[in-house]
Amino acid sequence: MDNENFELPILNEYNTVAMLIFLLINGEAKATQLLKLGGSYYKNQQLASRLATLDLIEIEVHSKPKLNYIYRLTDKGRKVAQKLKEAEEIIGGKEDEAIWHPRPGVLASPPDVKASPKDRRKRGTDDERDPSEGEDGKDEL
Repeated sequence: MDNENFELPILNEYNTVAMLIFLLINGEAKATQLLKLGGSYYKNQQLASRLATLDLIEIEVHSKPKLNYIYRLTDKGRKVAQKLKEAEEIIGGKEDEAIWHPRPGVLASPPDVKASPKDRRKRGTDDERDPSEGEDGKDEL
């Protein structure tokens, strides 16, 4: 197998499933809104371009008053996203749908992910010291 020309299948690309489901649920998104899904602006733009070449999304470009990209699913993309959303619901249940509707400026966390003691202390919700930390609160490693 020639590794130089190997390209990951689109569903294996970072954020593909998240971007498609997010667009399915929200209808459209500006490029900056996709940052809520993770990854960098540049990586999301690269992914969106690849999805557009596969006719899964359309990209609308507004150049005035400032450059702005708006992403929407095509009919083909809507069909794919619906199947992916159904798979997500089978895996995680419908209550996980809240993950795809983040409040402005807040990233949703999956329901079973628990913050580490170190993270809870940063938020002021835990006074207990993590045994892996030294006396000054820094990791001993």
